Amino acid sequence: SGSVTLDAVEDLLSYTKIGRVVYISGQVAISSVSSPTGTMTIGNLPFPIASLSERSETGMFQIALGNNTTNTPTFFGLANLASATTFTVRAKDNSGNANNSPASLFAANDVFINGFYLTET
Repeated sequence: SGSVTLDAVEDLLSYTKIGRVVYISGQVAISSVSSPTGTMTIGNLPFPIASLSERSETGMFQIALGNNTTNTPTFFGLANLASATTFTVRAKDNSGNANNSPASLFAANDVFINGFYLTET
């Protein structure tokens, strides 16, 4: 429930595909936040995530916040077949506990994303 709305002027990421590897990078800006809870995801990946055995298709994303508060957790993203064309964003709080909560995001945060995943072709 709740929502995180991106600024319409800064809501796209770029990608480069080399072979089966898709690299994603860029910056988006958050314009408003309204009591977000649950799992945070970023969707509409440009290519479907590969279907490989033993989760060997899993990709990793680094996510950093600008204009943040002092207690902002470290974010990371995981792309795997369970989410098809979406990657799940997880946060690690100052105590090292991992969670899926977007509650650490605030309006005026800049979100920097850089990572990769594997696709079928």
